[in-house]
Amino acid sequence: MLRYIEKARTILDEHPHLDEQIKELAVIRHFKRGEHIDSSAEMRHLSMYITKGCARLYFLKNGKEHTYSVAVDGEFLTVFHSLLDNPAASTRIEFIEPTTVVVTPMDKIHSILKSAPPDIFGSFAEVFLLSLYSHSRTLEERLILFQTGSAVERYRWLLTRYPEINKRLNATQIASLLGMTRETLYRIRSGKYGQS
Repeated sequence: MLRYIEKARTILDEHPHLDEQIKELAVIRHFKRGEHIDSSAEMRHLSMYITKGCARLYFLKNGKEHTYSVAVDGEFLTVFHSLLDNPAASTRIEFIEPTTVVVTPMDKIHSILKSAPPDIFGSFAEVFLLSLYSHSRTLEERLILFQTGSAVERYRWLLTRYPEINKRLNATQIASLLGMTRETLYRIRSGKYGQS
């Protein structure tokens, strides 16, 4: 994902007037470790990009937290409208460590880019499409792994995708993200999973 942001940065460096317009819209927000926000209020029309830190996205159902996504440095916080529009699921973001986020209103960015010359608009469209492709690929990998992979394979995938995850999320959050119990996670970590 970071390489697509770098590509967008290169485009903006070549067009300072566009860079200034976008900078005027972007707001840098700092969140403390453990701070929560209601994503349905915060993210319906906003883009939130983590420059430093880590956040988990979760929803509450029947009083229980269900972690469904994690975002770290160089990634967007992505909340799906199916969750935002579901009154039965209270969708929230928890910042796992001190986190810096660049927040931009997507409708205003879209207006600026629409009025930009076609080559600039096309370059940004490519960046957005490639970053969307990257994100959907990760979701597809996770979906396939959840349908076909063992608990150990799911855990290994998570460690490959997020090498620092064990330092950032606690066991309950990781187990929830992987769709397993804490006990199963502890057994995998200790090498006892699958032993009788």
